[in-house]
Amino acid sequence: MFSKNYKKIKKSSNYGKIQMEDVRVSFEGENKAILDNFSISIEPGEFISILGTSGVGKTTLLRAISGFKRIDKGYIRINGLLTSSSFVHVQPEKRRLGFVFQDYALFPHINVFENIGFGISKRDKSRTDKINKIIDLIALKSHESKFPVQLSGGQQQRVAIGRALAINPSAILMDEPFSNLDYKLKESLSREVKKIINQSKTTAILVTHDEVEAKRLSDKCFILENGKLKSV
Repeated sequence: MFSKNYKKIKKSSNYGKIQMEDVRVSFEGENKAILDNFSISIEPGEFISILGTSGVGKTTLLRAISGFKRIDKGYIRINGLLTSSSFVHVQPEKRRLGFVFQDYALFPHINVFENIGFGISKRDKSRTDKINKIIDLIALKSHESKFPVQLSGGQQQRVAIGRALAINPSAILMDEPFSNLDYKLKESLSREVKKIINQSKTTAILVTHDEVEAKRLSDKCFILENGKLKSV
């Protein structure tokens, strides 16, 4: 149902909307919930930050949204369509989500251009134009032929952001994307990332332990504690 209706949803006002209702997630064989009766509604184009200490469940939250972690109960809807419940589980590759990790996760053997275009089919006639638009967006026009090892940490993270945006995702999920950077670079890059995401009008979810970073970047900021959300 999700894949059949995707083209219709892509053009609708629901594209980029994420809804979680009474979601429970636990690890197999354990009774304690990582997320418990967890609910949130994120509107298209919103930038949301989730704060929390290590082990509180921030990454588990992203894995549940993305489909890499099945939920025990409740509902997750992406673009208005049911993607996760106790009886439905849409595979991650069909959810059309972009990911940005703290270690960049770039492919070292291909250049910037091909890293960004990795998720775009080579049969797509507009592939080159799509990649070039992203390269312009992330301000790396003169670096498209370089390999990741030839880039600074900040440039590598911009490539990771570009790759995530290149597939025109429903939303972009970011797991502590600036934690490996020094303070000065973290501050400047996070502002660049916010500008890039705002220009692309993409829904974004950032998980972090840095309250200053979360408040600077996001439209709304929450704390994850004991499996539930609290507004900051």
